[in-house]
Amino acid sequence: MQPDTLLARETLFTGEALGRQAAVTGAGRTADVDGRRLLAVRTRGTVTIAPPRRDLEPFNVLAVHLKLAAPFEGSMSTRMEHTTRSPGMETNDSRVSVLHFNQPRRWTGWQRILLPAENLVAIGFPDRWAHVKSITFDVHSRSDCGEVIFGDVELLQVARPAGPRMTDAELLEALDLDRPDLRRVAAHARAGRVDRAVAALAGVIRRTRRPGRMGRGANPHYAATTAEALCRHYIQEQQLPAAIDWHVNPIGYLEWNHAFNRHGWMTTLADAFFATDSAARKRKYAGKLDYFIRSWCEQNPEPIGHNGGLDPAWETLSTSIRINWAWEHVLAVAAASDAVADRTLIDMAKMIHAHAEHLLRYWGHCNWYISESAAILTCGVLVPQFRRASDWLAAGIRRLSREMTVQVFPDGAQYELSPGYHTMCAQLLYQAYTRAAFAGRDFPAAYTRRLWRMHDYLATLARPDGTYPVPNDAGCTLSAGNPRLAAVGRAEKRPDWLWAGTAGKEGRPPSAGSIHFPDAGYAVQRSGWDRDARWAFIDMAEFGAAHQHEDKLHVSLHAHGTTFLVDPGISSYQHDPVVEHFRTTCAHNTLTIDTLGQVRRRSGDYARYSRSSRGRNLWAAGEGLDFAQGTYDEPYGRAGGTHVLEGPAHTRALVFVRPDYWLILDSVTGRGTHTVEALWHFAPMLVRADAKAATLRTVRLTHANLELLCRGGWEGGTVSVVTGRERPSVQGFVALDGEIKPAPCGIASVTAALPLHGVTVAVPFATGTESHVRAAAEPVSGGRGAGLLVTVERPGGITDRFLWRHTGSGALAADGLRADGRLAAVRTSEDGTVTWAALMDGASLRAGATTLKGAPGRLVERHA
Repeated sequence: MQPDTLLARETLFTGEALGRQAAVTGAGRTADVDGRRLLAVRTRGTVTIAPPRRDLEPFNVLAVHLKLAAPFEGSMSTRMEHTTRSPGMETNDSRVSVLHFNQPRRWTGWQRILLPAENLVAIGFPDRWAHVKSITFDVHSRSDCGEVIFGDVELLQVARPAGPRMTDAELLEALDLDRPDLRRVAAHARAGRVDRAVAALAGVIRRTRRPGRMGRGANPHYAATTAEALCRHYIQEQQLPAAIDWHVNPIGYLEWNHAFNRHGWMTTLADAFFATDSAARKRKYAGKLDYFIRSWCEQNPEPIGHNGGLDPAWETLSTSIRINWAWEHVLAVAAASDAVADRTLIDMAKMIHAHAEHLLRYWGHCNWYISESAAILTCGVLVPQFRRASDWLAAGIRRLSREMTVQVFPDGAQYELSPGYHTMCAQLLYQAYTRAAFAGRDFPAAYTRRLWRMHDYLATLARPDGTYPVPNDAGCTLSAGNPRLAAVGRAEKRPDWLWAGTAGKEGRPPSAGSIHFPDAGYAVQRSGWDRDARWAFIDMAEFGAAHQHEDKLHVSLHAHGTTFLVDPGISSYQHDPVVEHFRTTCAHNTLTIDTLGQVRRRSGDYARYSRSSRGRNLWAAGEGLDFAQGTYDEPYGRAGGTHVLEGPAHTRALVFVRPDYWLILDSVTGRGTHTVEALWHFAPMLVRADAKAATLRTVRLTHANLELLCRGGWEGGTVSVVTGRERPSVQGFVALDGEIKPAPCGIASVTAALPLHGVTVAVPFATGTESHVRAAAEPVSGGRGAGLLVTVERPGGITDRFLWRHTGSGALAADGLRADGRLAAVRTSEDGTVTWAALMDGASLRAGATTLKGAPGRLVERHA
């Protein structure tokens, strides 16, 4: 293996100086360690220090000496802040990297952590290692019990060799020369004819049979391009020079460079190669792939002694995605064209070996671990001639079988609770399943059963128009279809998955109606799958294992072909105030108290974040009514803030009165007087507030509309609309089409003594400028309970009455209706005849001559 060459070394800080001069947040102390007085920091804590000079050139590696007081699962982020600020940025230019402490057996004694320049990825446009203002080390653990001891911090100047590091002789030694397909290679190698052995190996690699191409293609965040544009080096909407620099970052956004180095965009060239009948174009596209791969290998020798940090080339997620979804396409082209040179194939083989071993040595969490494990397995399929190929296959199967039970709930939801990352994991787990089968290996039957549930989950989440809800970091709102789900639907002959994956263009709709995912804590209420159907989503989930938003009890609504109430989604991972806003309660359709939002992240309780919600929520679905209820009973505060409000708890029930409208029943319990705001985020459209009628209404001439009638506790306050506000606080934006776009946020606000009980009647209507629905809510009390009588009068003389018991127990009675359930409903026609009655979580209901007997936790109904 070709090593790095050390050119210079300098101590930037001694451990003692770091302890004296650094600014520390969290629990820091000076400890006697190995005869030295050194800084020890408990997680979560930060250590920030200004270097003695601001120009750290020509050094290109930061070496940090660390010791863990005891092994723990956690990580350290490193941030080098510069004094410069690029135009359009809200923060100074910086460089960041991440190191995981997830191999406890290796973390004994002192560790010399290497942070090369390529690992410290740029945010903005910092000038190399010049103008450095400060360096911050942020350490945290998954159990809040770790302690890190800091020693010296060094600067190194290192020269890296051109990649790959593996020599030709080492490549031959890594092969299983007893394989029949390597007979000629073995003969040359054993005779010492290395060049001829390598040339023979290139032919074997070119002819090796592999599974069909399954990669996901170019990153959908960037506009689709053509093979001809890629040949001109127009890549991911940026024009690059003739000589590619794989660490270029033309827009100052770290995810651009990660996507660039993941090589998904190369699949466009491969697709064009196989689509054209022109021999000249085939040679052109294959030759360009040859150049891209060869230059990438040359500029990116594999890491030695470190995990790759956030280096776009060797961050473990990027490493795995390149193998899972891109390089198989290049190898397929090479099998059909000698324009991909033998030497390029040899370099690819060396790098595939490096990819597998790197991912076995270092790994991340959650979807990263699934991607890394799938890539290890895939390496064994792409180049089965390596002696380690069988080990890679076994390791991938073992790891993924375990993760299928750890990360995927019995209801099929992946525990990050993001449909976007769920889709990614489902595709990786499916690809591993098919690639293992190709190699003659099998996964356990339990793995396959849960794999199909993952795809059922995706199909039954979809809105009638084929778009998806986007809780947590799930991409932009209103994204239609799911090509990965569609591909599996075609392969497995599942027309319901194909329908959801193609947004209804192919296949047939799923048969499922309203559905509750008890482990995920998500529920979907729907009237059907036709384009005019009504659909709602409620998030009653735990925080999720990663990519979380503070969004519990969020509700999204869709009707008559239009998504009205949305989760804003996430536009990017850029450091931007609006992007940070997207992760907060204020960006979701739930409640804030005294302008404070949910702060589950504050607890640091990773076990709770990722636990199942089974048994924690109420759910029932019937012919005339669906009921879903959850509670948020953790603190309120601000992200990163110190003020925390404890005591208030929010319970929300989403009631679908089939097939026409919803009741959203909110109870806030606690003590004292507080300002409570219900937030309603709309897709971009005109929304007006009618203060006198306490109503929010969309204004879409000749299109469907939605009214929100704010009743009960909301009637003592105000209703208003905010769109596209950045100061003094961010409000009124959504992520749409890869951009941040202004969108209206309706706000029902009231200042009152708790408890507060509010009713929002959500009425979609297909035509006209108003729904002509009238609603009222009056207090009701009796015995040990209290509630509201909600009356909804609709056109045609239809009246629905609901007894909602929000407090206590026992029966309530009002307006001829008596019931002891959590919710009772009665519908009367214009002449007063009861045509429908329902009881949720109660023993009995009486309305005139109509009676119902129920049971705890169950929904019972009667239709005339």
